[in-house]
Amino acid sequence: MPTALQPEDMVPKQDARLAERMELYTEAEGLLTENQTESVRVHNMSTGGVLLESETPLSAGQRIHIRLAELGLVPAVVMWASEALYGCQFETPLSQSDVDVALASDP
Repeated sequence: MPTALQPEDMVPKQDARLAERMELYTEAEGLLTENQTESVRVHNMSTGGVLLESETPLSAGQRIHIRLAELGLVPAVVMWASEALYGCQFETPLSQSDVDVALASDP
């Protein structure tokens, strides 16, 4: 006899995120290709990555750089895309103090 679904059954068994995401709604400069820089909107960030919005289409696997306040250009790889939103993983994880600096500079 089938059993009823429990709330924990509706939660994905594996979340690919390695660190907690902190909300951060700010503009940043994105170096999207070798010659193309544009303003991107950062929605959230963790030590491992960033969710950003870009008017320029990006592709999974694309290498980009994001200029974060006080941190300079941070290299990242686009992991997934959904319309104008892009989940990006930093090539080298940030320290929690770096994330704290970026959060503190959020206007």
